[in-house]
This record gives sequence, structure tokens and C-alpha cells, in this order.
Amino acid sequence: MSAISRGATRNLLLSKVPPTLTEAQIREDLDHIHNLHVEKIEMKGGSILVNLNSVCVALFARTCLMSRSSYKGIKIEFAADECAGRLPTSERKDFERKEVQEKAAPKNRFDILATAKDSEDEGGEGEEEEVPSEEAAKKEELPMPHANGWTNGYGHHDRKNPPSYPGRGGRRT
Repeated sequence: MSAISRGATRNLLLSKVPPTLTEAQIREDLDHIHNLHVEKIEMKGGSILVNLNSVCVALFARTCLMSRSSYKGIKIEFAADECAGRLPTSERKDFERKEVQEKAAPKNRFDILATAKDSEDEGGEGEEEEVPSEEAAKKEELPMPHANGWTNGYGHHDRKNPPSYPGRGGRRT
């Protein structure tokens, strides 16, 4: 379980503080902790509120202060953080999210990519489909190029007889 879920914040509240403990002494005792920045120290009667820069360093600072003899008998706990609340959400964003979720997903995910011209070609009545020419049929039969040579259509390499492509500088058979 994380320390934040157990109530850790970036603020330390020191209770039952003797009047001899000063702000300068607290800063000096926390000075050796790497990446720790004391934002503010407030003295309130018999307690002191120390605002630090992060929860991680506050955990370390609390442990460090509790281990020192000068803080013996002082109760050191986490105090509420003014920045710990949730940010306000606008109603507009919630409305947009609901609207997007309500839209049904298309049956075919590639329908989104269809253009108006494609839909005219597919839905045109009375049109005959084009019959592929002999050249187009030959192109479809040609093996696919592969990184290490040519394949024969079944995934096997055929380096001895690569296909010829007229006009592309390939071998002619």
C-alpha cells in the first residue's frame, strides 16, 4: 500500500513542541536531506506546521526528525495538504464523453476509411464489374519480393529464378 493512501502528505505537523525549538533549528536539521526544500514553517501555539516540496521528502524528513534526540517527545504526523484536493471538472467535458460513448461502433472497422467515391463505386446499380485483363492476372501470379530474395508464393525462397518485370530491369525468361 502506498504512503499517500495511508495519509502521507507533503506537510508535517509537529505537536507538543517545547518553546526552545526554533524555525532556524528545524531548517538546519532538515538541511542535509537531498532535494528537500522547506516551503514554509508556521508556528501556531504549541505546534509547528512545516510545508515541504514533496511527499517523498516529507516521508524521509519525518523519519529523520523522529530519530533525533532533540525531537524526543514531539508528535510528528502528516497534516492536510491544501493541494491534495481533486481539480474541478466541467460539465461540458462529461457531456462530450457520454456522447462519444453512446455512438455505436461500426460493424466493419474499415468503414470509417471509405470515401464518397468508394461508396458510389460499390453502390452503383446497373454497372458491370471490370474483368481483370491478362496483364493484371499475370501481375497477381508473380511472386512477392522478400528481404532475402524472392518467394515462390508459398513462402519458400526462389533465388535461382526471380521473376522478370518488363520495363523494370529484371531478368527476362
